[in-house]
Amino acid sequence: MGTQDQPPRKKTIDYYLCLLFVVIPLRALVVLSPIAMAVLAANQLGYAGPVLHTPLAILLLLYFAAESIFTLYYVYAKEAAQPLHPNPPQIVTAHANRQEPMESPLAFFDKLFYHIDDIPTFFLGHFYGVPFDQLSCEDVQRWCAFCFFSKSWDQATASDRSEIDIMVARIFEMAKRPMPPLDSTRPAHAYLQPNLEPFQATARPLLLYIATLAGNFLCSMWLMACGFRSYQATKEIRYWHRPAVATETDEPLVFLHGVGIGLLTYAPFFWTLFGKESKRQILLLDMPYVAMQLADAVPDKDETLDAIWTMLRHHNIHSAHWMGHSFGSIVMSWVCQENPTVVSYLTFFDPIVFALWLHDGIYNIMYREPATGFDLVLWYFGSQEIGIARTMRRHLCWYESVLFPENLPRHPETNHVLASIFLSEKDCIVDAPAVYAHLQRGVRSHKAPSATPLPIQVTLWPSITHGEMVLYPSAHSDVLATLASRAK
Repeated sequence: MGTQDQPPRKKTIDYYLCLLFVVIPLRALVVLSPIAMAVLAANQLGYAGPVLHTPLAILLLLYFAAESIFTLYYVYAKEAAQPLHPNPPQIVTAHANRQEPMESPLAFFDKLFYHIDDIPTFFLGHFYGVPFDQLSCEDVQRWCAFCFFSKSWDQATASDRSEIDIMVARIFEMAKRPMPPLDSTRPAHAYLQPNLEPFQATARPLLLYIATLAGNFLCSMWLMACGFRSYQATKEIRYWHRPAVATETDEPLVFLHGVGIGLLTYAPFFWTLFGKESKRQILLLDMPYVAMQLADAVPDKDETLDAIWTMLRHHNIHSAHWMGHSFGSIVMSWVCQENPTVVSYLTFFDPIVFALWLHDGIYNIMYREPATGFDLVLWYFGSQEIGIARTMRRHLCWYESVLFPENLPRHPETNHVLASIFLSEKDCIVDAPAVYAHLQRGVRSHKAPSATPLPIQVTLWPSITHGEMVLYPSAHSDVLATLASRAK
């Protein structure tokens, strides 16, 4: 029985509390605003009881009208996001500027499957729990078309299909299974392919965005009080910069946030960071398209990197310590693989770029039915928010963002891996124990399988979930220790 057919997980008490006191009221505000606007408008025109002449009635009419107009904008934006990416990045071009370019999708395929030990179990996750032995050649062909070309099988060119056929044969060979004959009459099994599926998002009230923007405004005021200044790197991306408060002796720090409500999420962590790090420049990248700030335009990898290079040039920064959470790890992956010379060290917490080929990240963000209060918050405020959903479903390509251990930067003399990675044991997005085990194997390469693996500094925080580290001073200390260890 596939995952899609299994009974839903048992709902927890906090799920129902979150549903009752958070999600339902916000959803009701979206649905009832046009009705409230119509009733108040009819009243003001004398068609619904005695006319209310109070300022409150006028304010409510204007508010519900704004909510109704915003819902129309949401419907328009959702429809505009339906078309698939017209020209998704391909493996060869996506890796062209990297230290290890890929000569073909087949070369990337070999690199990927070197890191996969149990092929049947791997496919079990991607095909909603359907056993590998029940998959047809056509099923695996379709999966390869999506996974390595970001296309459906029908969109694949003759050249694409030729490589896909080789991939399919190798998959069955590595799985030690006989390759079944082609049979177009067999029913197709569904698999995870968010970039090729209809766009999904859930409406939320204008009031929620106003609250988010207000929170970010207060965060901006606080950052300015802490000595930061805002810069607009590009139309889509801005950043905050604070010069060293004391004599600058330490390398600059660049911080990249995850999805949610932007930099405001990290205020408890920043409070500690800003107080301790006075001898270095600090730069905070602000990506509004994943921060519920009504940003319709989503920059691609090259546009994001151009903004970052502009930022570094403006402040005469040649190399920096990069620190990022969740979605921020994607940008860090791009930076360290496209231009490793600007990287002196990497600190990841709750990264999503390692073992990105596992199904957990895609499934948990975009498909899993919420069962806990945190799941529901992640679903409603994260994966179903139109800007975040647009970024995830239409603009991200996994093979452009994945970071293999062998592509982490290394010291030019000692060859030590220049990265520290922190994972949350109960992470509700990635399978943190599996990622931890993957990284514990160290840096290995399919080009030199007999070489001794290089160790990677990886920590598994016990008993906390994705993003929860911002609440724990002990986790702050762990992360900031990676800065202290490199301080002059």
